[in-house]
Amino acid sequence: MPRQIDQRTRIDAAIFLPSLEGGGAERTTVDLANCLAREGYKIDLVLASATGPFVEIIGAEVNVVDLKARSVAWALPGFVAYLRKVKPTALLSAMTHANVIAILAHTLSRQRLFLAVSERGSPRQGSITGGASLRQRLSMSMARYLYRRADLVITVANALNSDVAELFRVPQDRISTIYNGVFKSDIDVLAKAPSPHSWLDGNGVPVILAVGRLSREKGMDILIKAFALARARRPCRLIIYGEGTERTALEAQVRETGYADDIALPGFIANPLAAMARASLFVLPSRSEGLPGALIQAMACGTPVVATSAAGGAAEILEGGKWGLLVGPEDACAMSDALLRGLDKPLSVDIRSRAAEFSEGRAANRYAAALGLSRAREAV
Repeated sequence: MPRQIDQRTRIDAAIFLPSLEGGGAERTTVDLANCLAREGYKIDLVLASATGPFVEIIGAEVNVVDLKARSVAWALPGFVAYLRKVKPTALLSAMTHANVIAILAHTLSRQRLFLAVSERGSPRQGSITGGASLRQRLSMSMARYLYRRADLVITVANALNSDVAELFRVPQDRISTIYNGVFKSDIDVLAKAPSPHSWLDGNGVPVILAVGRLSREKGMDILIKAFALARARRPCRLIIYGEGTERTALEAQVRETGYADDIALPGFIANPLAAMARASLFVLPSRSEGLPGALIQAMACGTPVVATSAAGGAAEILEGGKWGLLVGPEDACAMSDALLRGLDKPLSVDIRSRAAEFSEGRAANRYAAALGLSRAREAV
């Protein structure tokens, strides 16, 4: 459960999120808070609602501030009161709708602090995936006006910078890329955890693995089409871990392939590394991404990877195909060929060395510098 720690010293940084429901942005932000706190910074993790599975991974050094709001918008009054009372040196928020509230809270609080907002995915995601929700459209509209009030806009991949500049009208010199810290010291331990699925126990049939939300932007429907084409040419199996709104549609698609006995959708997995380390091939079929942490995790396990070139920072991670196979978006035939190539002739490169470049320590140091935390501590 969230802890409440007495505020006896100036808080170096407040990090704001709507909640800790399952998602890459939430997980990487909690990891960042934990890492900064371990480095000795005083960190408040401010949540509109302290709910979700990632509450359990918050480090003991991080102070949790639960605004107990029914939505991120309803958190605004409590957030303003928090900023006026605590007066953190810096404020960081993540995801567009939370960023809008963070900027409004900062403006209404009239506090002097360094404000950075972080975009974790493509701002064009709504158009890419076939339409944005009302909340997304409203957040985007407000962001176009408000983002210029932030001191810095942080993206997780260089591929996102031009979209942020154009859609949110932010000058390029106020946009900075900081890769997420995905590679951690406990990766080997987590990878050696018990096998989460019997297909991964080494029975000779190669297993293709994907991990992500069952939603349109993740492209699992494309992967299922590609797998069916590959399965028609050789024995293999597919496991897709994740939950989401597309589950029913994907399950129907699986039945229609004729290979339902070779496709599994087991649901959410708390430790995907145990599966990644045992899989024959990891696939990222996304239509839209920021910096895909699951791709880096799979590489950290030494597992060959296939990704779409449209998946935000995937091409940056793979350096144009040096570290894994890249295919075009919406192309099940090309992905099927890549799956077969990845199974039969994986690239002979040490992909773990590339994954190690996305370490949590490096990310935390870059965030500390961007937020001015090092200078703030030296001035105390």
